[in-house]
Amino acid sequence: MFCAGQPCNAGEVCCWDQVNTMDFCGQPGACGANHIQITCNDPGDCAGGVCCGTFQNQTYTDISCQPSCSGFGNITICTDSSQCGLGTTCQGSQYLGNGYKVCK
Repeated sequence: MFCAGQPCNAGEVCCWDQVNTMDFCGQPGACGANHIQITCNDPGDCAGGVCCGTFQNQTYTDISCQPSCSGFGNITICTDSSQCGLGTTCQGSQYLGNGYKVCK
C-alpha cells in the first residue's frame, strides 16, 4: 500500500483526504471524516481480482479490490498497460498522486 508519497506498513490502508490532501497511512476502519479508505494501489494487492476506483463528481468515492472493474465511473488502478483494456494505457493519476497509476 502506498500513501502520501511513501509506502505504508503491512496491514495499513491509505486514508486519502478528498479535500485538503492530508493523506496518511492508518488502520482499516479508522480513516475518519473527509477521507476514503484505499485498500489497494495495484493488482498485486487483490488476489484474483482487480484494484478498482470509483470516480464520481470529480473525485474518487472508493478504491478497493473488486471482482472486475467495469461500468460507468469505474477506473482500473494499474502498474503497467497490460492490465488495461484495449485502447487505454497505464498512466500516473493526477488525483491520487505519487504511487498511483490508472488506465486511461
